Amino acid sequence: MSDHAQLTEGHWYRDADDRQLQVTQVDTKEGLFEIRYNDGQKERHPLAAWRELRLVKAEEAWTDGPATDTLSNEEFRRATGWAEKSPDDFADG
Repeated sequence: MSDHAQLTEGHWYRDADDRQLQVTQVDTKEGLFEIRYNDGQKERHPLAAWRELRLVKAEEAWTDGPATDTLSNEEFRRATGWAEKSPDDFADG
């Protein structure tokens, strides 16, 4: 895992325990960010706590194999790069 991932609203990350979470809100005015885990649990943290969470972007964590059973089709397609592919990218089978 990388030491630190950039805080970006809407992006998916994995923590050190391999739990998936999404940054749902970044409020620079209040100095807080909110994350939501796959089970729906939400947490708010001060922006200064971001580095302490030791998260990696989900795409980086998936190099060991994605946990596709917890993602929607669209989330999986975006995370793995399939969303950018067109039918012309595949050989006729």
